[in-house]
Amino acid sequence: SRDGKRLASGGADKTLRLWDPETGQLIAKLPGFGESLRCIVFAPDGKTLVAGDWEGFLCFCDAVTGKELRRIRAGDLVVHAAAFSPDGKVLASGGADQNVTLWNLETGKSIRKLYGHWGDVQALAFTPDGKWLLSGSDDHTVRVWEAATGREAVRALDGHEDKVQSLSISADGKRAVSASRDATALIWDLTALEKK
Repeated sequence: SRDGKRLASGGADKTLRLWDPETGQLIAKLPGFGESLRCIVFAPDGKTLVAGDWEGFLCFCDAVTGKELRRIRAGDLVVHAAAFSPDGKVLASGGADQNVTLWNLETGKSIRKLYGHWGDVQALAFTPDGKWLLSGSDDHTVRVWEAATGREAVRALDGHEDKVQSLSISADGKRAVSASRDATALIWDLTALEKK
């Protein structure tokens, strides 16, 4: 979690675990996920986390107790990535269906799907102002979406020679870093987006 009070782990054992990173003590254990957990993300307020699994579910849990709050069927295929908007009102998810879905967290309903990748979506990140969403894919590209409309802001950012597996955005929102299975990390200048 952002405040450093919780650590979450999960994997092929189909179980989400919450830990106290200071003491190393296991706080909660939540079994029952399909095949394996693929991603775990804390909400900006640190009170909730979401885990995406191999069977296409997004499971929302209380980050203090580990209690399951809600389960959403994101699709029929694996969910590889999830990211909360900075205000915690929207969740983006992506996976083997090769698109990005934006979810209204108040209703649990899909807001829209973003199409453009032709490979599994492996990484997602919102800019700190929540205006832009970046997605990284097995198609070797990073795409930049306007979060409010789903419009693709610029042409696909390419430069990797293999799957894009991780994305991070600087605190000021001016730079993004993508890491790939090709053993490279590329830095992208996002300042031109401010003029759009």
